Amino acid sequence: VTELLRNGNNTLLAQVAGGIFNVTSLTGRYSKPEITNAGAASLKAELWITYDDGTEETILTDKDWRSTASPTTGSNWWGGEDYDARKRIDNIYSTDLYISDWQTVSEVQPTFTALGVTSDVGTLKARMYEPVRITETWKAVSVNSLSNGDYVVDFGRNFAGTYSFTLKVGF
Repeated sequence: VTELLRNGNNTLLAQVAGGIFNVTSLTGRYSKPEITNAGAASLKAELWITYDDGTEETILTDKDWRSTASPTTGSNWWGGEDYDARKRIDNIYSTDLYISDWQTVSEVQPTFTALGVTSDVGTLKARMYEPVRITETWKAVSVNSLSNGDYVVDFGRNFAGTYSFTLKVGF
C-alpha cells in the first residue's frame, strides 16, 4: 500500500458485502429479489508496516475500527451488486476523511454455519492475487429512466466484478 499513502492522515478502508455468506433464500438463480443474506458483515485483516528505519508495526482489525454504510446496498454472487450513487461518501479517499461519527464495531469470533453445523472460520492467512484489471468492456444494451428519477442501465448480461461507466443525462 506504500504507493497509496499521502501526506496527512491516511485511513485504511475495506468494503465488506454479503457475497455468498449465509444465503438464506435462493429460489431463482440470478433473481435479486429472491436472494437474502442473514449474516452480519465481518472483517478480519492485518496490515504489516516496515518503516524506513527498519522498525515494524502491525495494524489489526479490532474494536477501535469504525463502520458506516456504503453505496453498495446489496451484493451476492448470483444476483450481482446493487449500488446507489446517491449514497456515495464524499472525500472517501481524501486525507481529510472524517470518521469520528461512524459507528464503532464489535469484536466477534467469525463462524460459518452449513447444514446445521457451526465451526470457526480458521486462521487468517496471506494470499497473493492477480491485480484487478480490465478484462472486458461492453456498451449498455439500454438505459431506462424510472418515474422516481433513477435509471436502470442494462448491459445485457449478469456479471460480477468491479465496473466503471459514464452516464450522460439527457441523451
